[in-house]
Amino acid sequence: MSQLTDAPTLTECDKEPIHRPNGIQPCGWWLMIDPATYTVMAWAGDGLQAQSDQPLAEVWPALLPSVERYAATLKASPEKTALAHYEQVTDHAGDYDLRLHRQGEQLVVEVSPQADLWCDDLSLMQSVCDLFDQADWGEADLHDRLCTFVEKLTGYDRVMLYRFGENGHGEVIGEAKKESLYSYRAHHFPASDIPRQARALYVTNTARYIHDTNDTPVPLAGQQDVDMSGSALRTVSPVHIEYLQNMGVQASMSVSIVVDGRLWGLIACHHQIPKTVSLGNLRCLNQLSLLVSREYAHLASVDYYRDKDQLLFGLERLLANARQWLNQSDKGASHTQLFRYLANLFDCDNVVVMDGQNHYEAWPLPDGVLEKLSQFLQEDRIFSTRHLGTFSLDWEVWRESVSGALGVRLDQDGRQQLWLLRREEARTLVWAGKPAKDATAGRISPRESFEAWQDLQQGHSRPWSRAQLDVVSVELRHRLNQWFVPGDQASAFSLLNDTSTCMIVTDPNQADNPIMFVNKAFTQLFEYQPEEAKGRNPRFLNQGQIDPETAQRFHQSINQRQPFPIMVKNFTKSGRTVWVMVSISPHYDHQGRLEYLISSQYDLTQFMENRSEMSSALTQSILDTQDNLVVVMEGNKPAYLNQSFLSFFGLKSLKNFQQRIGCLSELFVEDERCFYPQNASGEPVLWLSQLLALPEPQRVVCMLSKTFEPHMFNVGIADFGPDRYIVNFTDISATMQEQQNLHHLAMTDQLTGTRNRTFFDEKVAERLNEIRQSGQVAGVSIIDIDWFKDINDDHGHLIGDEVLKGLADTIAGQVRQEDWLVRWGGEEFLLLTGLKQAQAQAQAQEKVLQGIRQRVASNAFGSKRLNLTVSIGGTCIQPGESIHQAMERADKALYQSKEQGRNRVTVV
Repeated sequence: MSQLTDAPTLTECDKEPIHRPNGIQPCGWWLMIDPATYTVMAWAGDGLQAQSDQPLAEVWPALLPSVERYAATLKASPEKTALAHYEQVTDHAGDYDLRLHRQGEQLVVEVSPQADLWCDDLSLMQSVCDLFDQADWGEADLHDRLCTFVEKLTGYDRVMLYRFGENGHGEVIGEAKKESLYSYRAHHFPASDIPRQARALYVTNTARYIHDTNDTPVPLAGQQDVDMSGSALRTVSPVHIEYLQNMGVQASMSVSIVVDGRLWGLIACHHQIPKTVSLGNLRCLNQLSLLVSREYAHLASVDYYRDKDQLLFGLERLLANARQWLNQSDKGASHTQLFRYLANLFDCDNVVVMDGQNHYEAWPLPDGVLEKLSQFLQEDRIFSTRHLGTFSLDWEVWRESVSGALGVRLDQDGRQQLWLLRREEARTLVWAGKPAKDATAGRISPRESFEAWQDLQQGHSRPWSRAQLDVVSVELRHRLNQWFVPGDQASAFSLLNDTSTCMIVTDPNQADNPIMFVNKAFTQLFEYQPEEAKGRNPRFLNQGQIDPETAQRFHQSINQRQPFPIMVKNFTKSGRTVWVMVSISPHYDHQGRLEYLISSQYDLTQFMENRSEMSSALTQSILDTQDNLVVVMEGNKPAYLNQSFLSFFGLKSLKNFQQRIGCLSELFVEDERCFYPQNASGEPVLWLSQLLALPEPQRVVCMLSKTFEPHMFNVGIADFGPDRYIVNFTDISATMQEQQNLHHLAMTDQLTGTRNRTFFDEKVAERLNEIRQSGQVAGVSIIDIDWFKDINDDHGHLIGDEVLKGLADTIAGQVRQEDWLVRWGGEEFLLLTGLKQAQAQAQAQEKVLQGIRQRVASNAFGSKRLNLTVSIGGTCIQPGESIHQAMERADKALYQSKEQGRNRVTVV
């Protein structure tokens, strides 16, 4: 029998050569061409007549111009080899869609009858972008909406979104279907349904279809055993055909979703009757695969960087607080306390460090577990699993305590090891039929029933996230290495070579913060060897100085033990521009002293240089994890808004912003401390130009959040091309409030809460001008406590302080809010009031002061309930007179009150 009809045996299923089926589906034509001679080497298709090495011009003349153009393109641009090319041709028999690609050294041309396109590239791109733009990252029905979109686009009876797990099993996470069809939502499918070689093929050939499961394949003629990995028309495994027939499916189609080079999932389409897909529409499906893969990669990256940032922030805070425990004499107790916090941070059930003959653990483990675990790291630097039972049946005994494990070496030879452990998390899986296939008569017999079948999964833990794996294997490993592994700092830093992220370690305790260490990724990115970078300040990469405002924010973050993010334009050794998002984290020694800074630098160059790459998944992921509000401006219009920006204003997307707001300056609100754009001409507001014209410290704006709370933002502006900027809004509300509080403290008497002399000296000219402009005259009075020294001598200064605070409160209750009460020194207070000219000024002032004197005399002050009196001298500022001249006159009036027996008011 030929390969077309032979049934593979059970043991052969994963080895079946599905990429060499030696046949095609009978819905088109297939030819393999020698690009040197344009002769036919192999062919298949209804009515296609050829001979080996026959010129294509004789077999199908209409195809030759397209093949020649494609061959010329590949010769001029070899990098396009992996891309299939699509064209349309017409000859006397009709109109055709062509798909051309390179397979090894040969060219392959596939042909199908031309059909109407489902969607053009631009419309497809816009539709997919709109679909994902409307989705919140945690929105549960995003997968269903994608399936509904594909269902409407293609017309299939059922569309499922099928996601692969770490063990190759798949789960239906989204579905759109005819009401009459059985639902596979939340059903699991075993890995054996899609063999390993099929999953590998789906990564390179991202769209496939089966026209009719009842069709008889058309065998190849000419050369045999041809690699057809890149072909769309190739026939499929008879096992898969039988599988579909058992499901009641007569036509199918699948579109790959590839994330980080791995098969993340499939859009699987089923139809109950035959359904033909033209090669033109296959091109549409490949575009769909690229677009959807990009969006899911974006979502995965957003989750990854958000989770990683949270872990790093939590880890640094935890280790900063842990130093006081680790300095305790009882090392076992202190490490237990630390590891229990680490277990909480990394969502695990135990943390263990094996340190030679010793070990430290958060909670006790069954005997034998540690010895068994340590064997996994004899060869490997890192080990992770959620199902230890895969490796040995021994783990079934311990599964309730340990089912999942993540381990890393802390040293080079594996004597010191770190393990994060998780208990079993049993769950019930709903399978589409039993997951195990039966072997009958030595061959694969696909199950006939796909109805729900439940299975209790035991011995598995929660899976480890990519962020957890990366932080444990680099940052946590590096930090614990310093505590548990004796050795020099250089060997500890060498652990940072295990990450693909550019890492720079600097010494903040030396002048100009010199570089101590750079990892391999640094050299790959910036082209400098370690010896060329060491001892230099990292600013040598951007050939500039840090501005004072940024330096201040940097020092505040480091002092608060928080990572500091900033976007920087750097240069490689050869002069190439590299845009990086930098995150600088402080690291402290056991005594809590700042030891060094680690800078992680994420390359954003491609995004910054390519105007069409606004949706770059990696760049958006990085920008979307920033707490700062980030806007990419093209001219005066935003081209990209990060997630922090959208969340702050309660927006869903850039499109939503354009519909609701339009111009970003409309979000600014007036505040005397902030920039507000001027627009007297009536033309569009050129707020960006106006901000650029200001010194950097003055680039501060006020904006209202979605809950209408005012926030102050420092505006950083990075120029990266003609009329193109990244605008970074850093919330400095807390800093400004702190500055305002400090200013208030500087202007306020700390004991009584009244204004102080510093405030008076700074603001008095402004206040006097306000009084004059309101048509009033300023009255100045000095109030002094009688016999205050005796109170301090007899009752002590604490009681004296109580008396001063009580007196200030009493006077404040007798005057207006706009009147100034100033503690002038000791037991003296100054009162500045505004007096209406319509009244006799001296009489009006004396009335106010007598009211204060009488109220003081009738009150009891402090915890001793002491009786007080005050002497007061007052006057009004005359035209042309200074405040100091008036104060001298009021002071003389005060002495007159004292000389006349005290407890008096004298106004002159």
